[in-house]
Amino acid sequence: MSDKTSKFPLIIGVVFILLAAVGAWWAISQAQNNGEVMVAKSNISAYSFVSDAELEALSVPLSSITGDDLTKKEFEDMNSKAVISNPVLSGQRIDKRYVLSAENASFAAVLPDERIVAANSSVTGAAIGTIQAGDVVDVTVDGGALSSPFSKVLCIATEPSGCSAILPAGVDINADDSGDSGSSSSGDQSVLLLLAVPTDEASAISGQSVTLALNPFCRVDNNGYFFSPRAAAAGEAFVCEPPDNRDASDNPDNLDGDGPAPTDGTGATGTTGTEGGS
Repeated sequence: MSDKTSKFPLIIGVVFILLAAVGAWWAISQAQNNGEVMVAKSNISAYSFVSDAELEALSVPLSSITGDDLTKKEFEDMNSKAVISNPVLSGQRIDKRYVLSAENASFAAVLPDERIVAANSSVTGAAIGTIQAGDVVDVTVDGGALSSPFSKVLCIATEPSGCSAILPAGVDINADDSGDSGSSSSGDQSVLLLLAVPTDEASAISGQSVTLALNPFCRVDNNGYFFSPRAAAAGEAFVCEPPDNRDASDNPDNLDGDGPAPTDGTGATGTTGTEGGS
């Protein structure tokens, strides 16, 4: 056997060792230059409770992580449980400005002078696909007996189980005769709604069949106050004028009054009640 032949296995071994070393160095380098942020496994509706079942950690370059991204460590510090107050698409990073950690955080949008009511509508009347949880709407009881502007959609679903994501543990909703998951008299599928409405209008809306009209000019911050998501263009009739004491500028936790005020979900929610529809 020649010297070249006898040295060949040694050369191969050295090459493998070098490749392994390079691979280890690359892996360590990547780990040092990467961080983990939380992203949605699937679409998440506003005010939904989330855990490891709905979120997953994604390794990304440290340079791409902003102060608004929810990191894996921050999520673990919340015991891997939280409420997302804004809709999130599958694969989208979780913005911690919309993350609430209190037990009642799914109802953080409800002000002290509001109540949570269940009502029903149709796919057409609820503008399914356009109106979503977190939107501001005008609510009209069928027949036009009452119109309630500046109401908040907490949940919109074609089945009662569709609202389970926003309900605290142990709370359930069953459809009543007028709000089951079948079809209405017009043949349009019935839709279950959970709404936050002014206290003095709650009893008139609770359990009723209603129609929703989207208010595109207003949004709701983490404490339940209304704000304009953008400024009006020249000559545009752009109006977000909520009732007294419900504008974001009235919120003591949002001093600039121009957008979402991150909280732990405990501020300005007051004592809320749930009426009817169950």
